[in-house]
Amino acid sequence: MTDWVTRPRIHHQFLPDVIQFEPGALSAADQTALAAKGHRLEPLQRPFGNMQAIFWDRAHARVEAASDPRGIGSAWVE
Repeated sequence: MTDWVTRPRIHHQFLPDVIQFEPGALSAADQTALAAKGHRLEPLQRPFGNMQAIFWDRAHARVEAASDPRGIGSAWVE
């Protein structure tokens, strides 16, 4: 599950109408395709990750937790 929270991210909201993305989040082909559709792209020089996540698999009575090492915080299951 740690691989989920450590992946490079993209961010978009209504205003400003810009797609921001961390290094490695979008391939050159993805960037070209988005720009061709009229999207404004803003590559970021630094990551903005800071996520904690919990995965609850009820079918197997299992819980996992993970914390993004780029931010603050921690995650554990007791």
